[in-house]
Amino acid sequence: MDKIKYVMFRNVPILFSDAFQHSDFKDIGEYGDEPTSAGFVSFCAKTNKFECYGESLSLDLKSKPKDTHWVNKLFGLEE
Repeated sequence: MDKIKYVMFRNVPILFSDAFQHSDFKDIGEYGDEPTSAGFVSFCAKTNKFECYGESLSLDLKSKPKDTHWVNKLFGLEE
């Protein structure tokens, strides 16, 4: 299975296939927002939630602990 990548704009995660580079998504933020973090997403069967980790070399951004919350919220796994 391909890795799932993400780029975070404010509190909105954009998830996509690893067929793309993180930098392909750097200009899609609203009103010209710059991405605030980026990395990879995996699903943890033990917790039944997503976890964000790693970094984007093409954007020179790392994942942040709070990103996991926003990805899980996107899928209705957290409030």
